[in-house]
Amino acid sequence: MSSPILAAFDPQSKDPGPARFALAAARFSGAPVLIVSICALPVDGAYPVPPEPDLLPEAEAAADRGLGFAPANLDLIEAKVMVRLAQGDLEGARTALRATRGAVDPTALVAFMATYWDLYWALDDEQQQMVLRLTPAAYDGDEGTLSIVRAETYWARGDTARARVAAESARVAFLKTLEAAPDDSQRLLFLALALAYLGRGQEAIRTAERGLTSDATSRDNYTGTYLQHVQARVYLLAGEQDRALAQEIASARETLAEVPCQAGVPGDASGRQRRQGR
Repeated sequence: MSSPILAAFDPQSKDPGPARFALAAARFSGAPVLIVSICALPVDGAYPVPPEPDLLPEAEAAADRGLGFAPANLDLIEAKVMVRLAQGDLEGARTALRATRGAVDPTALVAFMATYWDLYWALDDEQQQMVLRLTPAAYDGDEGTLSIVRAETYWARGDTARARVAAESARVAFLKTLEAAPDDSQRLLFLALALAYLGRGQEAIRTAERGLTSDATSRDNYTGTYLQHVQARVYLLAGEQDRALAQEIASARETLAEVPCQAGVPGDASGRQRRQGR
């Protein structure tokens, strides 16, 4: 019988759980606080433990199977990259990105990686420079997204002066969009991130907490865990390392509430203990 993970990207599969697991298994790869497999948390939620040895290779096999069907699919490429990052293999992740040359438009690739799951930091120097040259057209005209991605990338490269200039542009853009949708949880979280880059830590924390009280975070638990991850980044930039770590662990437990796993095998709840969220 094939593994639930290996069936994740089967076009005939009607179950989204395994496909989500392939990303969930590596979703902490973008965390500035820790890199940990999604199934590596103890039941008490105190601290991470070493990941199951077969979990991440199996998740990568799922991504590879999907890429066999759709080699230019950006979600699948990112899934493979995230799994390698969760293994601590940054160079392997970059090799996976370079392997897409000829199959994927490089501008679309770097824009996607820098935006979704915040993997700007995993790009190599050439790709990061490409990110910094992108125009709003790469983000469907979204000035806020363009500016916050630039801020993140400049910060990761150690150019805090340019990062703050970009963060101020992002702050202005997000405030403008929030005029029409004041309860947009994602915009609020990215506004908080911009404020954190600007050194306005307490204001950033209040804004992030407001974003997480939005109804939007409760409608999609998977998206909600990502927003919690953004809040953890806000805490980190504001100097609240302990709160950042606690938020990442809480975020993982939210995901585990949807994806039961034991011994590195997801998608089968029969006879398994379901690790609960908070």
